This record gives sequence, C-alpha cells and structure tokens, in this order.
Amino acid sequence: MLVMKEICYRTLDDARLWTIYAVACVRAGRRDEAADALKQALWLRQRDRHADKARVTRELLSGLLAGSATLRVAAA
Repeated sequence: MLVMKEICYRTLDDARLWTIYAVACVRAGRRDEAADALKQALWLRQRDRHADKARVTRELLSGLLAGSATLRVAAA
C-alpha cells in the first residue's frame, strides 16, 4: 500500500494509477484515502478532457461517498 501511494505522489498526473490506488484503499478499508485518490483521478480526467472516464470515476466516487459496500460501474 505504502509503495503504491508513493508511486502515485511521484507520478501525480496518472489518473489510472490513482484509481488503482483507490481500489486498493477500499479493499484495505481506507475509505477516506480512497475518496481522496478518486478525487485526484477525477480532476486529472476532467483536466485531460476524458469525458467518459471522468463520468465513470465520478460514479465510483459517488458510490464510495454514499457508503456503498461494493462499487459497481457500467463500462464506459
């Protein structure tokens, strides 16, 4: 976990890495860290104008913030 977090902070502009880190955080029960990671991924995807990926990331974040036990998103 720590290594993955460090990689994300060294590679600040990779939304995919932030999303993978968020999933790992959810599995480890670190929901606040997962939300922060998804917010970073969402910001990056919006900045890069990846509308479909941003929508999926937004849905993941919404599910996490709503307290969903499992995160399910339809394919973009």
